[in-house]
Amino acid sequence: MMDRRIALIKILIRADDAISSTSLSKRLGVSKKTILNDLKAIQSQYLDKDLQITKKSGIGIKLTGSAVSRQQLADSIDSYGVIGIDGMQERQLDFLMNLFLSNENIYIKNIAFDSFISRTTVNRDIREINQNFLAKYELKIKNTQNGLVVVGKEEKKRLALARIVLLKCDRKLQFMAIKSDDFVQNMQKLLGLNLEPLIDLVNKLQTDFHVRFAINSQRSLLVHLAVSIVRIKVSAVTNDNKTVQKEMIKHQNELKILKNNLTSIENVYEVSFDNEELYLIFLHVISSKQVGSENESNSSDAFQLQVEEFVNKVSLDTGKAYFNDNELCDSLILHLQIAITRVRFGMRIDNPFLKYVLENNFDLFVALKNNISIVLTSDYEIPDTEIAYVAIHFMASEEKIKEAPRVIVLCAMGLGVGQLLLQRVKSYFPNYSILGAVSLEDLKNYTSKDVDLVISTINLEGRTDLNYIVVNPLQDLSKINMGSSLELNKSRQKKLNIDFSDKDCLFISEPGEKRDLLKKTSKWLVYQGKAKSNYFNVLLKRESVGSTYIGNGTALIHGKYDEESLPASLSIIRLGKKVKWDEEHDVSMLLNFIPTDEKKADFAVLFKRIGKSIDNTEFWEKIISSDAVTMAKLFNEEFNL
Repeated sequence: MMDRRIALIKILIRADDAISSTSLSKRLGVSKKTILNDLKAIQSQYLDKDLQITKKSGIGIKLTGSAVSRQQLADSIDSYGVIGIDGMQERQLDFLMNLFLSNENIYIKNIAFDSFISRTTVNRDIREINQNFLAKYELKIKNTQNGLVVVGKEEKKRLALARIVLLKCDRKLQFMAIKSDDFVQNMQKLLGLNLEPLIDLVNKLQTDFHVRFAINSQRSLLVHLAVSIVRIKVSAVTNDNKTVQKEMIKHQNELKILKNNLTSIENVYEVSFDNEELYLIFLHVISSKQVGSENESNSSDAFQLQVEEFVNKVSLDTGKAYFNDNELCDSLILHLQIAITRVRFGMRIDNPFLKYVLENNFDLFVALKNNISIVLTSDYEIPDTEIAYVAIHFMASEEKIKEAPRVIVLCAMGLGVGQLLLQRVKSYFPNYSILGAVSLEDLKNYTSKDVDLVISTINLEGRTDLNYIVVNPLQDLSKINMGSSLELNKSRQKKLNIDFSDKDCLFISEPGEKRDLLKKTSKWLVYQGKAKSNYFNVLLKRESVGSTYIGNGTALIHGKYDEESLPASLSIIRLGKKVKWDEEHDVSMLLNFIPTDEKKADFAVLFKRIGKSIDNTEFWEKIISSDAVTMAKLFNEEFNL
């Protein structure tokens, strides 16, 4: 009964027009009396004052109320928890699933009839699915004489279908084991397959290949196997690929083991895996290996040198001594060898830590993104999820390389008074690394890479970007709060050689949907001479690999990090209406940045300052409500630009 009422609610939410009780009874296989009883129960149990079920003789039954209330109802009763995921509604996910799994021709009129929606709505759904989801996989729905078809490479279709299955079955993959009843039961119902033989296969492969799979990797492998089987059953085969044939020669022994394991699966499901299918499954196996599952790395000396260069560059950009962690390079080599395979073959993985990394270590994320091409070839698009996994290694390393804060004592000449203060500081703070006493003239030789805190007898405002505290040489030093002194005070930050200007502020009263907004923004930036003519495509490509949302209704949009022959720029785009940005967030403002090599360091510092301010809701609300002149002024004051 509960399932039937949930199904009835979903039909009413999706429907554009009123539906007769006869149509509903036929659709759900019950009498009209049962439908009317269900509607009464739904009104009392599920609907609030903003939503009403209206019944009009000769017209039918309709759910009335605001779009927001309808969406909230959909979210609350969605058994899969995927409303709005990846820019698609559940109706659109179901529609796309049907296209991938059906052997029959599917026409727009059939979808409209089955879903109780108009053909106009179906056409709109097709456009949104193409733009918001399939474009990421280089796929597209086309309307042909034989009905609707998904056009593109079979490998990409399977990646898209696997993503849908994961979305439909469970959003929180990282918290559940492979045999989770909810996940398996939902997936079996979705695909019409008994998954027990595939679960046994996944577990056996770990034994035969002497590896451990992370839980979300087990899920991904299970989904890939199931998707391969259902696609083979609808006669969809992978393309002949010469590159794959060459790669197979390198892994003959492993492929033989895999082939032996798949024989029983072929018999159970009455399918046959050709060499292309076999190699795709093998790729999922080796890309699912958990870091640390092997004792040794098979990396070349050249790759080890690349990883060392990568660590050194990230250390330089962030001002942190990651190169002092001897174990970091080893763990990165193991991780990157697997990541290279995923990137090369377009195998995307979920990363539950992406949001945490962006919110808490944005400057590290930017440094990694700037330098990742050293170890992962720039011929392939590198998703933010992969970069965030690399960030986890660096974040773990930070805990290892933490040392006693480095302190210098400063006075005008660095002599008498400075030496007196030096001895007192050493006495009061024995756990700190006291580097010595310096003069004001010598201060210019120190950066944040050398010193954590300056204890000074002189006010250093506007003279340094270092943390500092002003003291009297003879005061009671025990009352100094050294911990808070190590936190950078924005009023003492060095001014950066970039800034926001009201001339670089655009207000868009009717932004439309996300794609429309990016198009309008890129057109304006090109007109202003701040971006190249292909910037719209550059922005779309960047958004396809991960959300640029940073918090408080703001997205930080950008293309490549080092645009050639363009001036460095910061632009503000204010919106008259909120725009759906990703599955969880709406935006009211965009910040676009285009750095140059000359200004890269300034931008890195700015990102760090933005990261520290992003949770200051009061500041960002003030920004949104201000005019262009005030907005630019507030930004420049907050970030000391």
